[in-house]
Amino acid sequence: MRKKQMTALACVLVYLLSFGGAAAVMGTEDTTKREPVAAVETAAVSEEYTIREHNGMVAVFRSGEDVPLLKTDIPVDGLRTADRELMERGIALESYTEVLYMLEDFDS
Repeated sequence: MRKKQMTALACVLVYLLSFGGAAAVMGTEDTTKREPVAAVETAAVSEEYTIREHNGMVAVFRSGEDVPLLKTDIPVDGLRTADRELMERGIALESYTEVLYMLEDFDS
């Protein structure tokens, strides 16, 4: 039951994130006046999400934000010692797919 709830929540979040991305692409911005993007800038890796503890549970945050994007029912004290240590620093991830894989690992 717990995995079904996590899967359903993950699907909803992926849908919402996809819809937001589509809305941004369909904006009315005039793209004819854009400056060329340097190759170095496009190669930069950005950390979009951070997984860390929130009220004793594993939570997902957008990088740099203090309000969780997703609260899970996975208790931090139930994680392996190495995972708890990572959780103290926060686990930075580039994509929501990576977030889902990490949450699945924590929940198993």
